[in-house]
Amino acid sequence: MTYEIRRSRMEDIPRMQEIFGIARAHMRAEGNMTQWKDYPKDELLARDIGRNQSYVMEEEGEIVGTFVFALGEEPTYAYIEDGAWLNDHEYGTIHRIAGDGRHHGILKHAVEFGRRLVPEIRIDTDEKNISMKTAAEKLGFIRCGIIYVADANGDHEPRVAYQLLPEA
Repeated sequence: MTYEIRRSRMEDIPRMQEIFGIARAHMRAEGNMTQWKDYPKDELLARDIGRNQSYVMEEEGEIVGTFVFALGEEPTYAYIEDGAWLNDHEYGTIHRIAGDGRHHGILKHAVEFGRRLVPEIRIDTDEKNISMKTAAEKLGFIRCGIIYVADANGDHEPRVAYQLLPEA
């Protein structure tokens, strides 16, 4: 399956939120009851769009997935415990990736997109996000340790951090 990837636009936010709702429901069904509570807010999605970091995947004009691809250092990755990053090379980070549940390979396509910009990619997810962990590991991401992200209340939530090295 090939998807068209384009930058998100403000008018895409309602459909993006629908997709995040589908992803939340899937996580809850897998037993992941904590990730993405009331997240992401429209304001965050608008900020991502304003920074030209937000993308949607379309199939025949229908938005079927969404993700953020950010180049440069991710501040939450500065501290990692129970492991270490594989190197300190330039990388891109995939955040807020979600699909509509009917289409598969969303992460694979986001990685292929990102690799056109930078050879190394990092990603993180909740320990209980079985689908994301499985997909990342299947694509060759290596578990590097635990990082912490601030939630809506300012509390720091642990996330499993992964790194994908350049293709040999």
